Amino acid sequence: MSNKKYDGPENTPVIKFVDVLFDREKYKIGQDELNKSLSQGYRIQREYQTAAGVVYSLTLGMTVSEEIIGQKTIEEYCESSNLGGAQ
Repeated sequence: MSNKKYDGPENTPVIKFVDVLFDREKYKIGQDELNKSLSQGYRIQREYQTAAGVVYSLTLGMTVSEEIIGQKTIEEYCESSNLGGAQ
């Protein structure tokens, strides 16, 4: 008989925020953190434009993107940034 106590779902969703600054010397830190998080399975849920840069809201362990209303793919993010001319 198992004496395991139920504490909710086994894969509890994780939320993480990563900022990418508009600074020639500091942008790479946020860029590397964002790329590392994406390679670990995090998904971009939302982006927040600030005066200093962009903050990305990431989640891990949630449902697939098709079930999340408004979920963008990385291709959509790249396309929209290219249209804006920011490089």
